[in-house]
Amino acid sequence: MSGNDPKDSTSLKEESIDFTKTLESSFKKG
Repeated sequence: MSGNDPKDSTSLKEESIDFTKTLESSFKKG
């Protein structure tokens, strides 16, 4: 398993998008 796996980078990006969506919805609620 190499640390340069492109899959890791993709999943990281998706997690970041999820986090941003959660942040936005929580910001709208508040």
